[in-house]
Amino acid sequence: MRDVITNGVTQVGNLPAYTFAHKYVAGFEASQPKYSAMTQKQRDEEAKKLLSEAGYNEENPLDIKLLYNTSESNKAIAVAIASMLGKNLGAKVELENQEWKSYLVARREGNFDVLRTSWCGDYNEASTFLSLMTSDNAGNRAFYKSDAYDKIIVNALGATSDEERAKFYDQAETLLAEDMPIAPIYYYMQARLVSPTVGAFQ
Repeated sequence: MRDVITNGVTQVGNLPAYTFAHKYVAGFEASQPKYSAMTQKQRDEEAKKLLSEAGYNEENPLDIKLLYNTSESNKAIAVAIASMLGKNLGAKVELENQEWKSYLVARREGNFDVLRTSWCGDYNEASTFLSLMTSDNAGNRAFYKSDAYDKIIVNALGATSDEERAKFYDQAETLLAEDMPIAPIYYYMQARLVSPTVGAFQ
């Protein structure tokens, strides 16, 4: 699904994501969750199993609304997601698009089933992403609450070495992958058109 969205929908060099902190954030490289190595068919089969355990099947399909803020690119991604969930899992996905102000209210109040949202780091360090998912963070749009996760982030921010801090960040990513309050889809990348005569460009 991620490859379909990055290669077939966004088409600007975004990278498929299986963890929350950006792939190229300084000083940290997250371990990838097991499902990242699965084929799409294997993921679909696992998803069907989990849905069945939750009481969803052909007679009682998953029926959700996907909320996104108005833009053509967001719409294209939402349509692709709805199509794939319907085709692969038999889910019914109703798309709901709202203008920015209405969307912000719905997001703040938790008035959604599934929400399309994004985050660009304020600074080049993993905590600019991972701290968002702590229980009391205003940016926690998934309303995720985990004492274990909160403790990991406290430990990370109090670590006295980069190596120790990175281990805690990796624990945080592992817990997010297990609890799945969010479903990372891709990392933003910025395209640059640079003349071959320009040197030392980064």
